[in-house]
Amino acid sequence: MLWELWRRWRMRSKTIQTDITSEQYRLLKHLSRCGPLSVSALAAFWGVSVSAMSITTQRLERSGYVTRLRSSNDQRRVSITVTALGTSAWQEWHQTRVQALAQVLETLPQADQTDLQRILNKLLDTPQEF
Repeated sequence: MLWELWRRWRMRSKTIQTDITSEQYRLLKHLSRCGPLSVSALAAFWGVSVSAMSITTQRLERSGYVTRLRSSNDQRRVSITVTALGTSAWQEWHQTRVQALAQVLETLPQADQTDLQRILNKLLDTPQEF
């Protein structure tokens, strides 16, 4: 049942045509919420290798979605921070996903829609949990 709901939601939200993946959108959202983080901290949070996260952040940096900031105290320490373009991109992506979910669930009573959306947002905000 959840698989079918997920499939319908993805089909409706495929209107987003950009050069980044849904995982990268979630990474931008995480950086927007948490502030600058090291590549190793990001890798640990998302459960991937440091080299995989480094490649991901390099791609996002080339596209202008994130920047690398060197510590003024220790030039070896680098933090990744989201740019205004990155913030705008994840907010647009998120809004499109919310609208797509609303279309899929519009046959449910409003209270049920609100409850389900709240639960799904919690699941999406905790990727390390599953």
